[in-house]
Amino acid sequence: MKRFFFNIREGGELIKDPDGTLLSDLNSAISEANGAARELLASEIRSCRSADGRSMEITDKTRTAVAVIALRSIVLG
Repeated sequence: MKRFFFNIREGGELIKDPDGTLLSDLNSAISEANGAARELLASEIRSCRSADGRSMEITDKTRTAVAVIALRSIVLG
């Protein structure tokens, strides 16, 4: 199992995931991030806020970014 962190970036601000999640591989981390991004996007829509410019960054145990998911990409498919 590997530890992945799911940070939220909004413009120049980064909200770090302090604990991370143990997952088997990067594909599992991307799947987890897509689900979390959908939930975040739904919350933004319910609050009448835009998700433009926001993204979820997946980092490994060294805090190196291994994938980025733009919230806008969830809407666009």
